[in-house]
Amino acid sequence: MTYELIPFWSYGVKSLRMEILLNIILFIPVGLLSPRWKTVGLAAGYSLLIELAQLVSFRGLFEFDDVIHNALGTTLGVLLVLGMRRLRK
Repeated sequence: MTYELIPFWSYGVKSLRMEILLNIILFIPVGLLSPRWKTVGLAAGYSLLIELAQLVSFRGLFEFDDVIHNALGTTLGVLLVLGMRRLRK
């Protein structure tokens, strides 16, 4: 099994910076399409399911950083919509 259980471990690896950014960007549309705060929790849960599937199928790397980054991307999407709504008023 391949896993990394230490949160934010990937921040110390320079070659992973683009992957971190892409993980965040990947989930921004989730927050844009469903701009509610409970969506962030649902996206984190979905991301955790993806990571667990990687763990049990021996494909990829199970890591909490991906869950954190995906939840962050969803949060950014929600904040963008809420900010745009506020600007319109």
